[in-house]
Amino acid sequence: MMSSIVQINNKLIINGKEVEQPKSLFFKNTVCQINDKVYINGKQLKDGKWRYTFKSLFFTLF
Repeated sequence: MMSSIVQINNKLIINGKEVEQPKSLFFKNTVCQINDKVYINGKQLKDGKWRYTFKSLFFTLF
């Protein structure tokens, strides 16, 4: 399933729901979508919180 991702004026909307924009010291507005997972600024949304994971860093860099 494809996700709908919209960024407008520091607001992030994924699939029609506004979520907190993840901040990062390493990346600026980097968005990757692999299958049904969304990785933003090197972080992945897990359990309702944005977290660094090995996969999120890998997909953001490569």
